[in-house]
Amino acid sequence: MEEIYTFAGNPLDRVSQRRQDAGWIASLLDDPETRLLPLRELKPLVRDSSAAELDWRPVAPWREAIDAGAALILLGIGDGRAHFALDASAAPALAGTEAETVDVRALAASIPGGEAAVLAEARSLLDWHARHGFCAQCGTASVIDSAGWGRRCPTSTSRRGCSSAARRFRPRSTASTRGSSTRPRAARTTRRPPR
Repeated sequence: MEEIYTFAGNPLDRVSQRRQDAGWIASLLDDPETRLLPLRELKPLVRDSSAAELDWRPVAPWREAIDAGAALILLGIGDGRAHFALDASAAPALAGTEAETVDVRALAASIPGGEAAVLAEARSLLDWHARHGFCAQCGTASVIDSAGWGRRCPTSTSRRGCSSAARRFRPRSTASTRGSSTRPRAARTTRRPPR
């Protein structure tokens, strides 16, 4: 029996080499072909719960939420257009829309694998931003950087100890466990006394 990994196969080009270009990101947001996936409480909007299709929307109706500082992530470029994710939790519902939120775990198996991978990327990055709002070095509120793929401390080298080398923060993208055991393993170091 073949195992299928639902969240594999992201079809988008993440354009990591251009994420720092604020002018280019702004031009993508102004492009009428650009699409945005709003998530409320980390749940995506879907058009029809029976057909389960992600509700990709134009950017213009969400411009107020973007300008107000809602977390915005450039997911990548695909099908000749940019795709963004937006934390729309604090944004008011748009009039005339018939979309509802659905839990990702329930939705993942019923949408194509590529869309499930894009959704997992969007959800994990928005969740990371919600949990990492402050500089780990000095405690100052950090700001979104690199088109949503990182955060940075807005203070320059200061008396509080925030150095330029420690000002940028990225989400962890490596495996969080090691080994083949299903049980977590405790690490031992020479500093820790034996039992």
